[in-house]
Amino acid sequence: LLPIDGTIKLLLMNALRSCFLFTRMPMTEIDFIVDHMNCISSTAQQSLCHENDDNEVLYVVASGAFKLEKSKIVLQKGDCYGELSIVQGQTQHTTTVTCLKPGDVYAIHRKIFHACRRFVAQQEKNNTMQNLKQCSLFHNLNSATLEKIADSTECVGPYCKGHRIIKQGDVGNEFYSIRSGMVGVFVEDEAASGGNGGGSGQRIATL
Repeated sequence: LLPIDGTIKLLLMNALRSCFLFTRMPMTEIDFIVDHMNCISSTAQQSLCHENDDNEVLYVVASGAFKLEKSKIVLQKGDCYGELSIVQGQTQHTTTVTCLKPGDVYAIHRKIFHACRRFVAQQEKNNTMQNLKQCSLFHNLNSATLEKIADSTECVGPYCKGHRIIKQGDVGNEFYSIRSGMVGVFVEDEAASGGNGGGSGQRIATL
């Protein structure tokens, strides 16, 4: 596979994240999936796929324009096609897709798509288990127990600088493990705030 230009890669990642089927997919998975997409260059009037052909490929338009012949819908930059084949398994195309304006689409077969997801998920689990092992509370737990804990975790974020993850005084029902970046821990000065939560915060740690 040839490396994908950074601008195109961002376009593909945003297109997948905007698709309703993939909105909750971790960005690490999307990033890896995009790296395994193939570029298909099309000329005007060339068919991208034909009605009743097997449908096992997800397409994302990077440039140009492509028409769904039955509905007359035109796919343009950032649009996805064939996403249902990823979750439904092997189906058939319900329409022919024809290139109206020369351009590129990026494609990935459903088997490769799911192989990418499995690979990243396993990598993420291994990383989570390593992080848990470094915590004194979990240091003596065996691998089977750590794996069960890792399986029950989920990725939250991404967070931007200044975003508050938890607030002092909130009920602590969740355990957080920092995957990347830095987190500042502050304790609010209740005396200065008069108990109304408006006091200044004192940084006590950087994680």
